[in-house]
Amino acid sequence: MTTTDTDWTEHPFYSRDPLPSIEPALLNSLDIRRYVDKGCLLDKDSFDPERMKPASYEMRLLGQLYHWEEVNGRLQKRCRKVSDGDRVMLSKNSISYLWTGERLRLPEYIAARFNLRIRDVHKGILLGTGPLIDPGFGGRILIPLHNLTDNDYSLTGGEGIIWVEFTKVSKNEYWIPDGEDIERPADLVAFPSGKVIADPNGYLSKAAVLDAGGVESAFKGELKRAQSEARKAVSVSKDTSEKVDRVERHFRGWGLGGVFAGVVGVSALMLSAYQLSFVMRDEVNGQRDRIEKLEETVRGLVEAQSTGPVVSAVLPGIGAEETASTPRGLIEVVEPPPEPERSPGSEVGQ
Repeated sequence: MTTTDTDWTEHPFYSRDPLPSIEPALLNSLDIRRYVDKGCLLDKDSFDPERMKPASYEMRLLGQLYHWEEVNGRLQKRCRKVSDGDRVMLSKNSISYLWTGERLRLPEYIAARFNLRIRDVHKGILLGTGPLIDPGFGGRILIPLHNLTDNDYSLTGGEGIIWVEFTKVSKNEYWIPDGEDIERPADLVAFPSGKVIADPNGYLSKAAVLDAGGVESAFKGELKRAQSEARKAVSVSKDTSEKVDRVERHFRGWGLGGVFAGVVGVSALMLSAYQLSFVMRDEVNGQRDRIEKLEETVRGLVEAQSTGPVVSAVLPGIGAEETASTPRGLIEVVEPPPEPERSPGSEVGQ
C-alpha cells in the first residue's frame, strides 16, 4: 500500500533502521531492493526490478510537465499530464519542469542524488543535477529539463528519464531498531517539515519563478534580442534605400539641363575657391618679402654699431647732436665745451 506524503514521517522505519547490518555506503541493487521491501526509498506499488542498475534505480518520465510559452508578448504557464506512451516534446532553447509521478521515501539515515540518463545528455539536454536530497524527505521531486540545443526532442511517457542513487549516512544509535528508549540527540538535525511540498507551484513560488512571470531559456532571450536588432537593421536599411530613391527621382526630375546647370554651378564655386587661394598665396609672399627686408635692415644696424663710433643713449643733463660721422638713426654723445676763465673782479655784483 502506497504511503502518502503527509504520513511518511509516521512510518515505523522512518527513524528506525530495519537493516542495521548494512554499512553506511552507496547502496547496491540488492540493498536498494531490501529497503524497498521494507517500505523505504521508493513506493512499492510503482517499483520495477527491471529498472535497477548495479547502484541506482531508473525513474520514469511520468507525472506533470510544466513549461512557459509566449502569448501576445507575455509568458503563459502550460501543464500537461504525462502517462505511459504519451509523446512529449522538449522544444529547442526551452526549460521544462517534470513533477515526477513516482515518489521517494527517504528515512532519516539514507540520502539520494539523481542524474539524467546519459542518452539524453548526449542529445544536449541538461538536468539540474547534483543536488543532495536530504534524509527524511518523502514525496515527488520537481526536475528542470534544459534543452539548450537548436533541435526539438521527442520523448515518450513511461521511458526512463533519471537515475537515482541512495547513500546510507554514518551510524547513530538512535536509529537502531531496539533503541526506542534512546533519547534523540539534540544535535541530530531532523528533516524540516516545511520542505515537504506537495504542489509543484510551491517549489516554483519559492524560487520566485511565478513572481517573475515565468522562466525561459537565456539562449531564447538572446535570440529574441538578436532578432529584434536584425529587424531594426532591416528597417534602417529600408529607410535609407527609400531616401536614395527619392534623391534619384529628384535628379531625374531636373532633366539634362538641370543636371548641367548643377554641374556648372559646382564648377564655378570650385574655380572661385581656386582663385582665392592664389590671392591669399600672393599676399603671404608679399608679407614674407617685407619681413626679410626688415631683418636685413636690423642686421645692418647691428654691424654699424659694432664698427662705428661709440654709440650710447643720451644721458640726463648732457647735450647731444647728430654729426656727419654718426650713422643715420644713431646718436653720438658729444662733450659740452669748457667754460671760459673769469678774471678777478668780473663777478657780478662786485
